[in-house]
Formats: sequence, C-alpha cells, structure tokens
Amino acid sequence: MARAGARVVIVSSSASGVVARDEVVKRSGSTDVHLLLADMSLQSSVRELARQINDNWNSISAIIHHGTYHDLKSTKREVTSEGFERFWAQNHLGPFLLTHLLKDGLARAHGRVVTLGSTRLKVYPRLAVDADDPSFERRSFSANRAFFQSKIAQIQFAAALPRHWTGTGVTAKSLSVPAVGADTVRRGKLPWYHRISVRGADAATPRKIGDLYAVVALSPKVAKIPAGYLDKNLDSAWAPSAAFDEEAQEATWAVSVKETGV
Repeated sequence: MARAGARVVIVSSSASGVVARDEVVKRSGSTDVHLLLADMSLQSSVRELARQINDNWNSISAIIHHGTYHDLKSTKREVTSEGFERFWAQNHLGPFLLTHLLKDGLARAHGRVVTLGSTRLKVYPRLAVDADDPSFERRSFSANRAFFQSKIAQIQFAAALPRHWTGTGVTAKSLSVPAVGADTVRRGKLPWYHRISVRGADAATPRKIGDLYAVVALSPKVAKIPAGYLDKNLDSAWAPSAAFDEEAQEATWAVSVKETGV
C-alpha cells in the first residue's frame, strides 16, 4: 500500500510497532508511514486513537481491522478493565467502535472497511454469536468458541454495515484469511492441532496476506464484487450460516451498539 502511494497509518499495542513502521519505510521508500499506539481491547483507548486519527487526517480510503487477540491456549475467561470478555472486546467491539468513530472520514473518501473472518471457522459449523451473552458471563467459557464467535461477529459487521450506512458511499468486505505459516509468535499460542494445520499447504506468508490486503483496500474492482465474505481468491467464502443470517446480523449489531454506546 505504501509503494502504491497510500498514506499508511499502523496501529500497534506496543512500541514494537516502531520496528514495523521503519521496515515499511525502508522497503517501500515512502516516508508517509505513521504509527499510533492503542489497546483495541479498551474502548477508552480506541476513542483516543480515533481522536488522533480524526485530528490529523480528514479522509480515510480504507481501514483494515487486522489486529486479533488469538491466545487459544487460554483456559480462563479474561475480562478487561471495562468489563468485557477479551476476545469479544478486542476482536469485535474495538473494531466496531473505531469504525463508527471514523465514519465521517470514511464517508468523505467513499472508503472501505475490511474485517477478518477465519478459514478455521469450519471447525465450528454451527457456531453463532450469542447476542444475549457475548462475554460468556452466564455460559461456560471456551477460548476457541470465544475467538470464533468474534470472527463471526466481524463477518456479520461487514455484511450489516452497508444497510446501516446507506448513502455514505462506504463499502465493507470481510476476508477469510488463510493461516500465516511464518507467524511463529501466533503459532505458539495455538493448540497443537491448530499448529499442525498452520504448517499445511493452505498456510500463507505475511507477504501474501499483505498483497491480499492491498488489493482489497485499494482496488476499485473489489467494491463491485457482490459477495461480502471473500476468500484469498476474492471468491465467496464459506462460513457458518449464522454469519449470513440477516436477523442474526442485526442482533449482533444491536448488542454492539449497546456495549459501545455509538
């Protein structure tokens, strides 16, 4: 994206993002690459992030919600200081809130919102978002179910956004992202049976994922694709039926609005 002349703003939860930004500058030759720090699991941090973006940039061509909490080895339900289960807070509520806070900038550019599903949703074909208990307060906690619930919510978010933002010119797509084979940090936090699958033929390199992001964010052809959930070839991707159910999408949207206050 930087090579294509786009201004790139990287959001990181720690100062290690400096390394990523500097590498992008070095490889692309562009100096229009910026770093902002935020904790996407905390709405207070997301609001401050949105303030900084809105204060510095008038329009936004695309926002890619790449960052994901993925510690599937966790056995205990982790709750943020704001009272939300962490998978739900970081993987869904944070992106949902940030997108709404950047709505004006996205509308000015007729921008694009990109969310991430997962190719591994096939493990739970009947899974749905529990809109009555998304933070696992009244049901038994499972890291896998919490993670994949947040992925379904992101697919639903992208599908529902055009209905709620009619007339803004903003489009939304969700990606069924392949496993990243070279991501050793993420692989180390997966259960053994997922680590085996990540080594398989479907695993992608970070560069290939980056190329896919660039196409989905920048290509005008993508907005004309009718499907809202796309695979790495930009064809319609598979997901549990709840992801495509409009009533379920609206239930997820409603609880997300309630829990973020947008």
